[in-house]
Amino acid sequence: VTKGVLATSILSSFALTFPLHYHRQYFIYTSDQIFQKQQLWRLITSKLVFLDVKDLFICSLLIYYFRIFERRFGSRKYASYLLSTGFLATLLELLCLYVCQLLETDITSLPSGPLCFVFPLFIPYYFDIPRVAMTTILGVPVTGKTFTYILGLQIASTTAESRLAALCSIIAGLLWRINFLKFQSVILIPNCVGQVFEKTIGRLLRSKPPKNIRLPMGATLELQRQEQLDRLEQQMLWQTFQNPNHLANNNVGGGLATFFQQVRHPDLPRVESEIISNP
Repeated sequence: VTKGVLATSILSSFALTFPLHYHRQYFIYTSDQIFQKQQLWRLITSKLVFLDVKDLFICSLLIYYFRIFERRFGSRKYASYLLSTGFLATLLELLCLYVCQLLETDITSLPSGPLCFVFPLFIPYYFDIPRVAMTTILGVPVTGKTFTYILGLQIASTTAESRLAALCSIIAGLLWRINFLKFQSVILIPNCVGQVFEKTIGRLLRSKPPKNIRLPMGATLELQRQEQLDRLEQQMLWQTFQNPNHLANNNVGGGLATFFQQVRHPDLPRVESEIISNP
C-alpha cells in the first residue's frame, strides 16, 4: 500500500509538472467550485496529485516512514485506515468550507495531494510509537520523533488552507481511534477484495522477505537495540555454560561483566553489579 501511494503521488505529480501542465486546474478545488458549480469530482482528483514540489518531497518522506503502520496493521487494515480517515477528513473539510462561506471568510483553493492520508497517521504515531529521548536543546528534550513532527509542521504552516486541511485530517485520525460511529468496522476492505488486489497489483508491489531473519525487527531504534542486546546476552550465556573450566573457576560473573561493559547500555551498570555480587 505504501509503495502504491508513493508511486501514484510521484508519477502523477511529475506528469502534471511537465507534459500535462495545462491540466493542473482540474486537480484543485475551492468552495465556489463545490457548492455553486457542484463539481464534486474535484474532491477525488485533488487528493491524487501534489502540485507543490515541496509538499511532494516532504509527504513522500512521511509516507515512507509511516510504512511501519502497514507492517503493524497489515496491508488490508492499513488501506482501510487510509480510506476511512481520508473520507472523514474530506467531510470535515467540506463542513469547514461551508462554515467559512456562511461567515464570508476568504478561502482560496485548498492544498492538493493526499494530505488526508498523511496527517491522520500522526495520531497512532503519537500514541503508539514510544518516545526515546536523545538530547536536549536549550532545555527542550529532543527525541527520535522530533524530526517527523517538524516535517509535519513544515507542511501545515505554509498557508491558512494548509492548516485547515491538516487540522481536519488530525481530527479524522482521532475520530477513527475512538471508533466514532463504528468507522473501524464500517469502512473496511473485504477480504475477497484484498485477495484480488494481492493477486494482481500485489505481485508488482510485494516486497521480498528479509534473508537474514536474525536481524532486529523492532519498529523503533530502541526496540532494535534491545533485541540485539538480548540476543548477544543469550549467546554469551550459552558460550559461558558450554565451557566447564570457566564454570569451575567460578568466573561467570567476570565474563558477563566484560560482556556488559562492551555493550554499553544505560541500565547495564546496575545489572552488572548484581551479577558480580551474585555469581
